[in-house]
Amino acid sequence: GLYRYNKSTLKTEQLTEKNGLPNNRVIEILFDNQGNLWGGTYRNGLFQISDGKFICFSKSEGLSSNINTAILQYDENQFWIANEQGKIDVIINKKVSQIKPDIPIVSPQIKHMFKDSKKNVWISTYSGLLKKGKSGNKLYNEKNGFPDNYVRKTFEDSYGNIWVATNRTGLHKISQNGDILTINTNKGLSSNYVMTIIQYKPDIIVAGTKNGINFIKDDKVISYYTMD
Repeated sequence: GLYRYNKSTLKTEQLTEKNGLPNNRVIEILFDNQGNLWGGTYRNGLFQISDGKFICFSKSEGLSSNINTAILQYDENQFWIANEQGKIDVIINKKVSQIKPDIPIVSPQIKHMFKDSKKNVWISTYSGLLKKGKSGNKLYNEKNGFPDNYVRKTFEDSYGNIWVATNRTGLHKISQNGDILTINTNKGLSSNYVMTIIQYKPDIIVAGTKNGINFIKDDKVISYYTMD
């Protein structure tokens, strides 16, 4: 591979096929007049490396895994990174640590993280939905009455309701008083496999499913569009 000594960190950095190099056998290197590095490889073409204003984080910098599934900006200097192992790392001012919720995350598949207006974090997993807040944690799953363990995504509308997209039972709205309303194929939803949610207008929610886009008003599907 290719090695670079960083004078700022006093560390040697390595670039190989594992992190983007087209071939580990580098035959020739050259810097152009803009500071870009060009490299020729053995039987696998030419590559160019440009230094940009970004920082890479991986296991080398302290992350639990190099395969990360969700990211959340909690505040200006704090980022939450979920990975395939069901762990959540926190980067604060470029330093990595790990969150350990009071309620453990059972499923390694963390699909999404969302911070609502009250600074609660909703963690969507394939073993339920974990709400992490200053007043404590709460788990929504089939054992305690929530319709589905397979949660893909959450979204807060302008009224403070939390909408939950699931794999098997459709869309669920958690109101501020804790009531749960379900919208599924029995109520006109094009599919119970919901993948994304946005608010189109103050009174219209749009849900994207595996079988089209649904427009919801007053908790009812008013129209949907599919490929058919």
